[in-house]
Amino acid sequence: KKNIMQEITYKEKKNNKKEKKTIYEKYTLCENNTIDRVQTIHLSLFET
Repeated sequence: KKNIMQEITYKEKKNNKKEKKTIYEKYTLCENNTIDRVQTIHLSLFET
């Protein structure tokens, strides 16, 4: 099994400023080439 780290950037609104934040989402690559999510990021908490 391989672990794949995908970098996800989003903008968060703080104090009338837009700051760039980086979140790492960890995936596990299975033998059948399917990707299972190890850690789920709730994007609904962030501003799109």
